[in-house]
Amino acid sequence: MRLAALSLAIALALPVGLAAQASEPPALGAATNFGQSWQPDMLSASKQVPVTDFRDAVYWRDIERTPGAYDFDGPRRNWPDHLPALGAGMSLTVNNGHPAYDGGNTPLSPEAVGAFARFAATTVTRFPAIHSVEVGNEMNSDTFVSGPGWDANLQTRAQSYSALLAETARAVRAARPEIRILGGAAHSVPLAWFEALFAAGAAPHMDALVIHPYGVAPEHLGALIGQLRTLPEAVDMPIQVTEFGHEDAARAPDYLLKSYCLMALSGVERVIWYPLNPRGDGLEPLVDARSNITRWGAPTSCYLTSAGPGISRLSRLIRSHMAACLATTLLCSGVRRVRLLCATGFARWTLWATRCRQTCACHARPRLSCLRKKTSKPPSPWPRRPFWPTASTSSHLTARVIRL
Repeated sequence: MRLAALSLAIALALPVGLAAQASEPPALGAATNFGQSWQPDMLSASKQVPVTDFRDAVYWRDIERTPGAYDFDGPRRNWPDHLPALGAGMSLTVNNGHPAYDGGNTPLSPEAVGAFARFAATTVTRFPAIHSVEVGNEMNSDTFVSGPGWDANLQTRAQSYSALLAETARAVRAARPEIRILGGAAHSVPLAWFEALFAAGAAPHMDALVIHPYGVAPEHLGALIGQLRTLPEAVDMPIQVTEFGHEDAARAPDYLLKSYCLMALSGVERVIWYPLNPRGDGLEPLVDARSNITRWGAPTSCYLTSAGPGISRLSRLIRSHMAACLATTLLCSGVRRVRLLCATGFARWTLWATRCRQTCACHARPRLSCLRKKTSKPPSPWPRRPFWPTASTSSHLTARVIRL
């Protein structure tokens, strides 16, 4: 009864649109690189996380070795055939150029763009496990694009990308109409890039927007997505985060949980942790190089176990129990910047503070004292264990899950 009343109170405190968006948790998957290096042990390990939604590729230059002829033989070329037996699916990322077209640069000419689109359509026809096609990867950066038309100003690059997106969407939808087209291909949450894309006519050719919010603190993510939603074409457009990750093993589980909550609150429909397995770029994987599930997390964590959950166990919690996410700002003994963020199932809540080190503690018999009365100390039978560490900035605070 108390939990139901609390849930209602929080729901009423939310803006109507946000409460509606938060009704379903985002799907949680992982980015793999099986198209570059087939690792059957790693795929087997993914079942233990568990991961059933992958973001990966098969590579155009490997498949179309002779113009117009496609060869999917070989473990790196046909690895998606293994997914249906696992009850898994994937989004196909199509991004890289081909040495036979435009000198291997990012496709720009009508011939190269058409060949790129035909490859994508052929690939989704070959592999029924593909549920989405993500066109491009971080196309607003200089890391994954090359060649004329891609090294110009923002508006010209947006026009080049929109043409590539439109032709790919046309070919893929003709081959498999149910496939979703993921567009935008953005590093960070760049409003100027999306404004340029929409001005170039990209919106009708995508079913969801893609962002990679690297460098964005979880606490700021909702505001940035809110700004993105001010663009008319993005008001109702689904959003997917197809890469997010962290370099610090000790903080990665907290970062995952915080980010997931804020993404859910912002209406994000799918989130992909990067990476599943080590990629040599310093970002923390779910599975280590020996195909063992990683076990990270601060030893003082009071969610799941006293040893800390690790990313993998935390992802299992999210997949198993996250039923809804709600948010509000609480007033605890006059301290304002405390947020109750996520309901996991009907028992667990995720709670953290931005600049508050008192009230609302996490205890063996947890309850939210600040919702019942104004006090900065827990009732006496409770262990006097602080809910968050003593760091004064939000970037060093740790998310916890408590049971009501």
